Amino acid sequence: MRVVELDISNYRSIKQLSCNVMDMMVLLGPNNHGKSNVLAAMGYLLTPGAKVTRDDFFASQAGQNSSMAVEAVFADPTQQESTTFQKYLRVDGSIKIRRWATIDVDDQTEAGYHRYIQQPDK
Repeated sequence: MRVVELDISNYRSIKQLSCNVMDMMVLLGPNNHGKSNVLAAMGYLLTPGAKVTRDDFFASQAGQNSSMAVEAVFADPTQQESTTFQKYLRVDGSIKIRRWATIDVDDQTEAGYHRYIQQPDK
């Protein structure tokens, strides 16, 4: 499978980012403008055991209850992946997942995944 869409909300220096992901992409820009944070967000999404800290939440939310999310749409699953994730396959054959986290003022975190199930047409 490959990522075709990426949405990041309130992750480190990224308040909101939505982009279509091409087969080959290059992240260009000055130092300290979020390129590495885009890759770190993908790592967070794809690493189930990754722990979150206050530093992983958008900076302007310090000292308050905060939430963040990274969501991706994967396309072109192999036959094995289609079988394994059959429950989550959308009509177009893609799979959409979202990893979220919250933190409260006492730095207590909660995190989880949403795996979207295609709703049948009526």
